[in-house]
Amino acid sequence: MKLISIVMPAYNAEPYISKAIESILNQTHTYLELLISDDGSTDNTRKIIDAFEDKRIRRFHNSCNMGNLKTINKLFAMTQGDYIAIQDADDWSDESKLELQLKVLEKNLDIALCGTQSIKIDNNGRILKKSDFPQQHSSIVKSIPEDYLFTSASVMMRKIVYDQVGGLNEYFDRRGGADWYWLSILLEHFKMINLSQHLYFYRYNSESITNKRPVKHDSYTVGRVIAFLFHQRKKLGSDGLMDRTGSLFKELLKYEDKLNLAYVKDPLLLDREYSVRLIFQGKYLYGFIYVIKNFMLSPLSALKWYYSKLR
Repeated sequence: MKLISIVMPAYNAEPYISKAIESILNQTHTYLELLISDDGSTDNTRKIIDAFEDKRIRRFHNSCNMGNLKTINKLFAMTQGDYIAIQDADDWSDESKLELQLKVLEKNLDIALCGTQSIKIDNNGRILKKSDFPQQHSSIVKSIPEDYLFTSASVMMRKIVYDQVGGLNEYFDRRGGADWYWLSILLEHFKMINLSQHLYFYRYNSESITNKRPVKHDSYTVGRVIAFLFHQRKKLGSDGLMDRTGSLFKELLKYEDKLNLAYVKDPLLLDREYSVRLIFQGKYLYGFIYVIKNFMLSPLSALKWYYSKLR
């Protein structure tokens, strides 16, 4: 029987951590190890984790807050399984998820990664969205780097994938986007599919950092940085993060300086981008309030920017 390693970083997840853990311990595939690390939580997350007595749980708590990226990498390095999966501490999985993914991977040796469809749920249990990701590798990678047609936390991979490529790149530490960069590289070397079943449930929390007005612009520029690196690899076979002493890294830094300069020259740019995010999230009232504020503070620059986005 194949051992599956599930890594779970956790930070201030007190209301959700029990359900996340139970969804793994109650899997129909029972031969697994759950590697959990409390990342210096200030609530009762660690206490709840330590109350579980299941021998399949391996604890690697941090003495201080290391951040999600470094915690995942630490847990990756401790895995002993034939397969590796990630479970976010505020999400949960259908009880058959690991079994169904394992069956596909065991039957199809050419496939190295297997994702699932996912369901977006709010804190009241209301279903907000069900995914309809493509199932075949060619369709999944077709839209990268503009879009990523899978839920990264739902993916299970062969251990050999991690052994060959390694974990998340720490250049993205506390910036976000590390999973997209990492998976875009994996998908250039390994074949992936998505199952048709909705087996992963991720929680939409309006109070999370990603859903608040950002203090810094990193969350808006990181996607462009990942796309820049993607096109470097496509054109030259390598990118700026693969050799930080070479010319490609210098090109990356120059590109990031250009992105950052736009926010220095236009202090209202971050609010304009946030207004678009709110509107796409369906928060039309708050989104249009930010639009109006932008017009009132700088009518011409706001008009030019919104017009460029509508073209």
